[in-house]
Amino acid sequence: MDNRCLIGLPEHPPQSVKYFDRADLMLQAAIGGFGVALGRSLLIEDDIRRGLLLPIGQPIRVAAAYWLVTKPESAATDGFQSLRKWLKEQIRLTLE
Repeated sequence: MDNRCLIGLPEHPPQSVKYFDRADLMLQAAIGGFGVALGRSLLIEDDIRRGLLLPIGQPIRVAAAYWLVTKPESAATDGFQSLRKWLKEQIRLTLE
């Protein structure tokens, strides 16, 4: 007996598991019918709207972080500082 029976789901023989190191490949596999996937709303909302993916259950909010990184010697350059300023402005506009 597998753990599925313990939570009220029917017992199924083990299935093969696929691992992807890129979210886009994982989502394409789900669209292609290779199983289910966990995806960020931003990456899957268009595929859901077009009927390519079907959400199962409600979205789960998670604390996520993105880091803008560069080599230490590049961090103080005008180009990097301009990019940093522009990104912060885009985030601010998106959250309004």
